[in-house]
Amino acid sequence: GWWAGQDLRLRLRLGLFPDQPLFEKQLLDRAQERVRLIMALQHAGLLSVEEAAEVLGRQSLKASVVEAIHAFLAKTPSAVMLVNLEDVLGVAEQTNLPGTTDEQPNWRRKLPVDLQALTTHKKMRTLIRILAGLRPRRTGGTGH
Repeated sequence: GWWAGQDLRLRLRLGLFPDQPLFEKQLLDRAQERVRLIMALQHAGLLSVEEAAEVLGRQSLKASVVEAIHAFLAKTPSAVMLVNLEDVLGVAEQTNLPGTTDEQPNWRRKLPVDLQALTTHKKMRTLIRILAGLRPRRTGGTGH
């Protein structure tokens, strides 16, 4: 949803932009963020130049690009990395739309698969394998 600007269109439809220039600025910012993200993936060796050019012309992300984004995050020195299940499952509608209360069912949407099915879901298994290779378990924790 972020990639396609679905959140921006929803905010526009709900009247959450105080004026047209702010909406236009956020559209431009989003386009630049998309380009920066894909260039970062390409520079990190996670996408080829051809893949980077191809994905920038798409309205949705292929599973391989979602995996590349997660791999990029996994390679950072952060001690904690989270996976948004909606991203893995291709759910376009975001869980929460800031600035809304009754207009949106914030934090109440269900995933399209139950937790049991998620453990064997092909996209999830693939992502787990990728992340396990990039972020191996640490032994000898601090006891916290």
